[in-house]
Amino acid sequence: MIRRSCFAGIILSYLPALVAAGLIAAVAAWAGALATALWLAVATAVGYAYLYAGTRHQRLRYQGGVRAARENQPELAAVVDEVMARAGIRRLDGVWLVPGAGAGALTGHRDWLGRRHLGLTIGLLTAAHLDTAELKAVLAHEVGHLTDTSRLRLRLCARRRHASTKLKRRGSRLLWWYWNWFLKVTRQPALESERHADQVAVSMYGAQLAARAHHRVAEATALHGITIGQIVQPLWDRRITPATLFAAYEAVWTQSPEHVRDALEALMNAPDSPDDTHPGLAERCGGHRYPLAPGLRGDLPLGRLADLDRRCSAALAREQRYLMTAMSWSEIMAGLEQEAPQGEAPPEGAVAASQDPVS
Repeated sequence: MIRRSCFAGIILSYLPALVAAGLIAAVAAWAGALATALWLAVATAVGYAYLYAGTRHQRLRYQGGVRAARENQPELAAVVDEVMARAGIRRLDGVWLVPGAGAGALTGHRDWLGRRHLGLTIGLLTAAHLDTAELKAVLAHEVGHLTDTSRLRLRLCARRRHASTKLKRRGSRLLWWYWNWFLKVTRQPALESERHADQVAVSMYGAQLAARAHHRVAEATALHGITIGQIVQPLWDRRITPATLFAAYEAVWTQSPEHVRDALEALMNAPDSPDDTHPGLAERCGGHRYPLAPGLRGDLPLGRLADLDRRCSAALAREQRYLMTAMSWSEIMAGLEQEAPQGEAPPEGAVAASQDPVS
């Protein structure tokens, strides 16, 4: 049953392309150029097959983050190596630190020896916020995706990510309704994939640590969302982007912890959403509520955190698809103070961010 639903979902993900190809063929036939269109289709298929065969040996590349090399992040590399060795994964093409929170598994084609290209992404805020044991449990969840033997389920999840990317593009407005519908009808196999990965994490590090790790990632996710929504987005609307984000994270964490608690409580009580791929926080934590971590920073040393912060902040700003001016928090504060009416104070989060040494 699961195999059939995954296979049907994969077919549905290609349906718009097939319909478009059919329309092009119909127009070509009406114009008397069907033979030319068929030759172009054959040439395109041969070209893609050639590129696929020629790039099988190439390692994964990821453009949205900062590669964490062993030379500059030895402590993080040691944690990743321990988890991968315990799971029996012998090699990764790379580990990338990306903006925000969360983590992700990257899977590519198999090389000529039948080995699949694998990689990991780790949210910079997650790597900085979680302690080492919690980070291992998060990586174990990603191991569950990397070692999933259900190829159809993996392929369907990849097509769902493709659909989610389509929804973010303005040029896909005509098919927004289709991709939303597609994500809803293929949700169950994606949920099973996440639950499988959760079970792998539990089997490797225990249910209690896995649940706490999910809660800590939710903390980081909530903190990132509050920071972006309340402090950074108004600046983006003015085509200004902060050069760093950790100063703002620290400001929200220390000055408005109740906002993070409220966001976590909302996640705990959130109803099941048909658009959400992941199980709810209450399910993953067994309904248990953990107190906030004592501090924003965990115990894992990250080399050159200020530089990582700048590079990840720049990568996040590039996703907005607008040309922006990068400014330090002190420069942003100076501009806000000049523009603010007399007697009106700038936002507290921006004030605290401008005073943080990380910026």
